[in-house]
Amino acid sequence: MSAPLLGAKVALVGWGVSHQALGRHLRGQGCTLIVYDQRPRTALDPAAASLLDELSAGYVGGAGYLDQVSGADTIFLTPGLPQHLPQAQSWRRAGISIRGEAEYAVSLLGARAVGITGSSGKSTTTTLTAHLLRAGGVPAVAAGNLGTPLIDVVESATKGTVVCELSSFQLALFDQPIALAAILNVRPNHLDVHLTFAAYRQAKLNLARHQRPDQVLLLPAEDRDLWQAAARFGGQKVAIGDAAANEGAFVKDGQFVVRLAGKEQAIAPVREWRLEGAHNQQNALFALYLAMARGADPTRLSLALATFQGLPHRLETVAEVDGVRFVNDSIATTPDRTVAALAAIEGPVWLLAGGYDKHLDYAPLAEAKRPRGVFCYGATGPKVAEVFSAAGVDTWVGADLAWAFSQATLRANFGDTVLLSPASASYDQYSDFKERGQAFVGLVKHYADAR
Repeated sequence: MSAPLLGAKVALVGWGVSHQALGRHLRGQGCTLIVYDQRPRTALDPAAASLLDELSAGYVGGAGYLDQVSGADTIFLTPGLPQHLPQAQSWRRAGISIRGEAEYAVSLLGARAVGITGSSGKSTTTTLTAHLLRAGGVPAVAAGNLGTPLIDVVESATKGTVVCELSSFQLALFDQPIALAAILNVRPNHLDVHLTFAAYRQAKLNLARHQRPDQVLLLPAEDRDLWQAAARFGGQKVAIGDAAANEGAFVKDGQFVVRLAGKEQAIAPVREWRLEGAHNQQNALFALYLAMARGADPTRLSLALATFQGLPHRLETVAEVDGVRFVNDSIATTPDRTVAALAAIEGPVWLLAGGYDKHLDYAPLAEAKRPRGVFCYGATGPKVAEVFSAAGVDTWVGADLAWAFSQATLRANFGDTVLLSPASASYDQYSDFKERGQAFVGLVKHYADAR
């Protein structure tokens, strides 16, 4: 466990939720703060502007703000700020300490931290792990990328486990060992920021890179490339999804099974797990092993697993109207997630897809279970349509989600599913995937009320 920063001159580059929480913490440590943000101060919301005064923090905003960063002992970068920017490189050359809120918080959490990353499934697995730990008698909270900044739970969770969801943006600045961690999967994502898949993958592998030999890293058994890459680093590797492995978690005879320290324990029938899809079964296996490795009572996990509801915007059934099921999978911001969603849903599917372009390859959609038709919209709509059309699927291209929804409802019949699984980020038309998902929920409600 590292010591907190005391009395340092700190620059916070970005004034979002995590840096506002970090600012409160650092001011409590006697640090002098100056905030740099792309927005002029007049564009901040009132609470964010008021907090600057409360913390006696300086502020530099607007065009060229990165060029104004100076005079700091430590610079904290907001998650998602590209590491290849010339300003960031010059700060490093000057010998200034460059850190991230998540890395700093984990350094303070020490042995209480459990780390989880992956291209998909992070929030579900993080939330489920904390849920299983609490049910199994171990105090735990979930925090990090899924919502609550990690720095906010450093002091409030002094006796419990903190299950940390870590994004590639947070891990890009990561140099902390975590005693128990998991990489759920690594597939191309966020190439608009990381530029290459290699750089994105290296960020994820920072979770493995800094582990000590006595620490444990969970990996998906089927991803041999990831295993080979992680094997270069210290830490014991545990396979998830392989019944032949000496240690791990897997499905056998219709049961979720955990094999830990030479003892095999059947936890619960798979049929009692509510979340659809093979990918969600894999998420459950990761969470079960993590919970038991942290001391959760296995006899209390069956009910906890069966009662877990899942998170909004992740294969969430919104309603069934006149025999047509409406499913919100707005979290699907990559083609791989949409492929998984299509595989999870039985029966005919009308797919709504498209959105902001993260410079991903949409070719994997050609291997998906074929929907009955695809209504494509947004910046990536034509790319999605091109792949599905070449695979022999009927496609239509329009302006936005409302258009796609209206077209799908004109064609959907009893027994069909209308699925929002965009294979793209939301930023061309929405602030985030949650706002997009809520827009879909609103369209379904309006449609149901009009029937």
